[in-house]
Amino acid sequence: MRGQLRLDPRPAGSRVGWLLIAYALVIYPLLGWSQGHGYPAGPSFGAPCPTTIFFLGMMLWAVERIPVSLVVVPLLWAVLGTSAALQLGIWEDLGLPISAIVVLVAAVRRQRGGAMPRFDRASAALYVGPLHSEPGPRTEATRT
Repeated sequence: MRGQLRLDPRPAGSRVGWLLIAYALVIYPLLGWSQGHGYPAGPSFGAPCPTTIFFLGMMLWAVERIPVSLVVVPLLWAVLGTSAALQLGIWEDLGLPISAIVVLVAAVRRQRGGAMPRFDRASAALYVGPLHSEPGPRTEATRT
């Protein structure tokens, strides 16, 4: 399956991805509204900054290594958006450097063969096939 990106939001390691996505879709607009950047004048999902946070959250769902070619531009935007956030006072954009750092750490760990998200038995079977190698009925030893 070369050239395909598989995402799985179920492993335990994807919780941070869910958090970043929730931030982009719910918390980001609420923070903007609380600071007077209300809709439609303020940035909301679809604008570059919350969309970047959403995308970086999804990259934490990557089953294999995080493709560097996919995250270069969003990471550069996170740097640019952070400087703009500080200069313009758009404090909800401070989620950009946090999401960028989290994805960078995850990408480096995965590139080095570090800890990958743990799979439960059901999702592991989807990716690696049967959990036992010999055909026949399952015994108590193969169920553990």
